[in-house]
Amino acid sequence: MALRFEVLGRFNRARAARLTLPHFTCQTPLFMPVGTQGTIKGLTTDQLETIGCQIILGNTYHLELRPGSQLIDDLGGLHKFMNWKRALLTDSGGFQMVSLLHLADITEEGVTFQSPVDGKPMLLTPEESINIQNNIGADIIMALDDVVKTTITGPRIEEAMYRTLRWIDRCIAGMVISLVTLGQIVYSSGFCNQLFPIFKLKLSIMSLTASTYPMALRCIEDQLKLR
Repeated sequence: MALRFEVLGRFNRARAARLTLPHFTCQTPLFMPVGTQGTIKGLTTDQLETIGCQIILGNTYHLELRPGSQLIDDLGGLHKFMNWKRALLTDSGGFQMVSLLHLADITEEGVTFQSPVDGKPMLLTPEESINIQNNIGADIIMALDDVVKTTITGPRIEEAMYRTLRWIDRCIAGMVISLVTLGQIVYSSGFCNQLFPIFKLKLSIMSLTASTYPMALRCIEDQLKLR
């Protein structure tokens, strides 16, 4: 099932819409709680459904550390692993470049983290981020971007912006590898998920004007390739 987005109503700059995903149809705007390691602390999945939760965010980096994306895939994907029948989104692991900066080494190849669990290195490339998220089997997966603090100024902003554009190309290529004869991306869980890019709009006016059009063009071309 492909993603479908329908605008249901507008009022000034506000917008209500319907987002159809493989596991659930979400009504927006919505609140997306963070289930870092496949669980919302203090609440069961039944309780989350009762209070109207539509989608949960899982953390690619932490899920790969423990219990591991391959184990999650072997058990039928993150939905079955956490007994959640509604939508899931997984981040790319990019935010940990900021939150775990003291454990990260960022290069053009990707970002190498030192595991806080056992100290072993973990190389997260755009391709590996896509592979991990495919194993997890979320409805929406995020492209790996070069994340910097919002207080950063100067050439590091430009470096992050252009690296993110190069990395989205590698993420798209990683998705295309999973193409099957029907022209859709299908994983072991039996459905196709959606790759979302990261737009760096808040860093500077330069990043807004220089990255928005190239990123949007990549999104359009990507959708044409996958249909």
